[in-house]
Amino acid sequence: MKVSELMEALNLKLLTEEEHELFVKKFIENKSQAEIAEEMGISVSNVSSRTGRLRSKIEKLGFFCFTFIGQIIIKNLF
Repeated sequence: MKVSELMEALNLKLLTEEEHELFVKKFIENKSQAEIAEEMGISVSNVSSRTGRLRSKIEKLGFFCFTFIGQIIIKNLF
């Protein structure tokens, strides 16, 4: 699965604007939770919670994504 295919799916308004922003910061820009928290004006704990919910939502769309050694890994579950 290519990042561009997942981004196309996410751009279909399946994610809220905030979820999309978090996805880009976490999985594309590979920012730390502290960096994301500062940029979004929320706590690190909140970033962690939102990231977990975002991963669950993405998995329901049929994708599995995570970062490994600074690179995004995306797998189609179906």
